[in-house]
Amino acid sequence: MSYMRAMEYTSTEQDENIYPKLVSMNFKIGQTVYECPDQFSFFPLDYSPPGQLVQSNLVAPAAFVLDMSRTISTIEGFFSFVRQGLNDFDGGFGPNIWGYRGRDVGDTRGSVGYLSFARDAPKSSDLLQSLMSYPCCIPG
Repeated sequence: MSYMRAMEYTSTEQDENIYPKLVSMNFKIGQTVYECPDQFSFFPLDYSPPGQLVQSNLVAPAAFVLDMSRTISTIEGFFSFVRQGLNDFDGGFGPNIWGYRGRDVGDTRGSVGYLSFARDAPKSSDLLQSLMSYPCCIPG
């Protein structure tokens, strides 16, 4: 939800608030609100997933609920969300509405919402002018 807020989630006309926004998140990312393995969301403090973390004597308690398939599902869900909005295309987190299957990047017609964040990138000429205006330290 914080990702959706930060990236300026915008609803489309398909969002009639009758569908859940996020669908089957427990199966896709491994844990949803109110479905944590412990009522206080405590994880073993000394848990370290196999691999380089164990060899480096590092711990990652929250990784206790992760496995490779859920990690891949999470990455696919975020890619789908950015490319095609909130729907179930290509492992997305959203609902399937009317069976629409768009494949073009930016095609959000079958989505209940999309990310509308757009970064204002400076022009390269403005950036160059800004860098040239700083005094240089030249020995001598």
